Amino acid sequence: MLDCEKMVEYVSLVRAALIVLVPLTIGILARYLKFPKIVFKSMYLLVLWVAMPALVFGVIAVKHANVFDLGATAVLALIGLGVTAVLSSFIASDYKMNKERSTAIFLNSCFMNYTFVGLAVVYAVLPGVRDALGIASMYAVAMGIAHLTVGVALAASSGRKEVSPREVALSILTFPAAFAMIVALIFVAFNVGFSVQHQNMVDMFTLPVLVLMLLAAGYQMPMFDPRKYIDVIAIVGAIRLVICPVFTFFAILLLGYTATPVANTSMILAIMPPGIFNLILAQKFGLDLKMYGAIIFYLTIASLFIALPWMVILLNLV
Repeated sequence: MLDCEKMVEYVSLVRAALIVLVPLTIGILARYLKFPKIVFKSMYLLVLWVAMPALVFGVIAVKHANVFDLGATAVLALIGLGVTAVLSSFIASDYKMNKERSTAIFLNSCFMNYTFVGLAVVYAVLPGVRDALGIASMYAVAMGIAHLTVGVALAASSGRKEVSPREVALSILTFPAAFAMIVALIFVAFNVGFSVQHQNMVDMFTLPVLVLMLLAAGYQMPMFDPRKYIDVIAIVGAIRLVICPVFTFFAILLLGYTATPVANTSMILAIMPPGIFNLILAQKFGLDLKMYGAIIFYLTIASLFIALPWMVILLNLV
């Protein structure tokens, strides 16, 4: 009996790994093999403006996620953000790093890949957990709003460019997933019901959307020699993959949400690698692309192959 249970756990882990790693690897190889850029750029825009907002609305409004769980998730996301922000700022200051390196440590420690990789990992690891994707979407949007606010302002400052408060506010208001979440929460607040057919449609398009997101994420992860940035990678890795999950775990204990979909989903997202959007900010504001690329690429591997499997086993998520 025990052997059968272990086999089920093993199969679940393999399934989760394949769902995430196959499309992500295809995206990385497509970039390496110089696949036409227009294809993946179009895919990214499709995901950003259509697929992701549709998924956020579907898993929150149509699947009708619990409002209290969504609120607790947002709190956990912001607790993790607060801890990583204070710690990364302290370390960068203590080591007297230049502004560009301290900005890289801050952005990549605070803001994980909560959408393109995070949602897919939640879907893969918690396939039968009701509301898991709705909870993950709330976490992602809460982090996304902070990311757009703080990230844009900080990256612009590091790149010696000016960004007005109006531009930052506009970037938040026009963030498609945030708008979709607001509309979805209105539907939930007014208890608008959807038929079983509509819920089945959400289930049907979830996996294709997540595959597109992973393909787009993989294509945007360039491979660079990490040796020049080993100190930054080590600092960000320790904060992102160890400290943030530990503090998130204790926050879950304090809130009384242990062994719940909120706890499991938040723990998975807390251990995600630095976000692709940090690389986009670096490109937009003329920062060191090689440094950001090395941080994101190697910590994505460390997160998915080392940190996440250990956490899944320790927390018995499968």
